[in-house]
Amino acid sequence: MKTKAEYEKYKKSVEGFFKREGISNLSQIQDKDGYCEPHFSGIPCECCGGMLGGDRYDCNSYNPKTKGIQEYTVCTDCVYYAEYGQLDDMTMEQINQMHIARYEEENSYFPTIWYQQRMSEVEK
Repeated sequence: MKTKAEYEKYKKSVEGFFKREGISNLSQIQDKDGYCEPHFSGIPCECCGGMLGGDRYDCNSYNPKTKGIQEYTVCTDCVYYAEYGQLDDMTMEQINQMHIARYEEENSYFPTIWYQQRMSEVEK
């Protein structure tokens, strides 16, 4: 995920998952020793639909409509997003830096044009 647009698309995907499933949170399932260990999987994340293989966590959530606990296999990003309402700090910083760099790139032509015009006037 590199741009704010991609992040917004990701957020809508995750929020849509929560709404469709009728849940409001995800909890990691602990193994018999009390750990929440990821496992590698090439299967898409059930939460965001991310197609890249990677670490997956077994999670569950209570659905008040069905009065049952539902289980899911989700990516690291979705576990973090479900817990904190955003992606990890490093990813968020990269998205913001990319947004700033793109803004500066899109708006940098004004000084360049001004400079070129000014230099052509000086040469005359």
